[in-house]
Amino acid sequence: MSDAATTYDQAEFERESERLASLVWDAMGISSGDRVLFCGYGPDIAIVRRAAAEGAQITVIESRDELMKRYEDLGVTVLRGSTSAIPARGNSFEVAVANSYLHEIDPLFHANVIQELGRVAARVVIVEPMPPSDAIGKRIATLYSRAKRELGQFEYYQAPSYWRKLLSMSKPQIAEAVFAFTKTPPHEYLVDTLKLLLDTMKVEQTPQYYIDQLHELAAKPGAQMLPQGRLVLIGVAEKDGALPAKSMAALLAVGHAGPAKPAPTPEPPPPVTPVVPQETAPPIVQPVSGTAPEPEMGETFAPSAERAETSFGLPEEEAQPFGAPGIDQPPLGWHWEPPEESGPI
Repeated sequence: MSDAATTYDQAEFERESERLASLVWDAMGISSGDRVLFCGYGPDIAIVRRAAAEGAQITVIESRDELMKRYEDLGVTVLRGSTSAIPARGNSFEVAVANSYLHEIDPLFHANVIQELGRVAARVVIVEPMPPSDAIGKRIATLYSRAKRELGQFEYYQAPSYWRKLLSMSKPQIAEAVFAFTKTPPHEYLVDTLKLLLDTMKVEQTPQYYIDQLHELAAKPGAQMLPQGRLVLIGVAEKDGALPAKSMAALLAVGHAGPAKPAPTPEPPPPVTPVVPQETAPPIVQPVSGTAPEPEMGETFAPSAERAETSFGLPEEEAQPFGAPGIDQPPLGWHWEPPEESGPI
């Protein structure tokens, strides 16, 4: 197979990046006049700017003064508060968006934040990076996650099932899709990505060990990294199950799992006619001789299977809770630990 079939050139990669970003935006289904709540963290600023240009009524929730200044020139409402206790009444918004936000907060708060978003909005949109799937991507994610942890911050990527489980607690109807690149970008993508990370880490005064490790990866000639796909989940209540048309079109463009139809109500079972026991004659017991009968020609006797033991009400072994330890599922209520490194790449 030729390199062109497995690798983007720079121009093709840029076009595909724009196409996927446009599909993610369409999947959010934000329209003019919608009251939209954004979690004020991560790269939300570009999405907020675009939503404001569409004519949506934007509210951003933020608690830090230095970050609140980003929204001063956008004409949006800034709500001072925490996403774990949103200072708004129920159903105050048509849409609540957590765009690349949840993986950067303590996993202990994931369930609480998602439930709060579901309380204040009819539709909840979660956009999260997929866990990396290639060796270099996993190595970078592990180093960056550990560096963040030493600084008291978080950078943990979860599998779709983790977010789906949490979202279903408040919005039982969920549509989802993964918007991902199908080929490997050129080496320049790895260099640019690491440069951005290194610049951020230097500002945050990350331990030098992690910076050196990332410099080594950037220096590998011809090394390539597959960009992380973007997972989009859209949750709605059963009574508000319809999604905007452009949301469905974007999800269908890459294949999706749409809101499941409610299961049909089972028909009641037919009435059972009680069986009247009839008297039967006691069985006739034949005397048993002391020797077993001889098998006929061609037959063999096999020992009978032993009767299976029963547990008599003993509980089954407890299943691992969702979010069990691992690189893609930190446990709910526990602290996440990165996996042991498998060695240099």
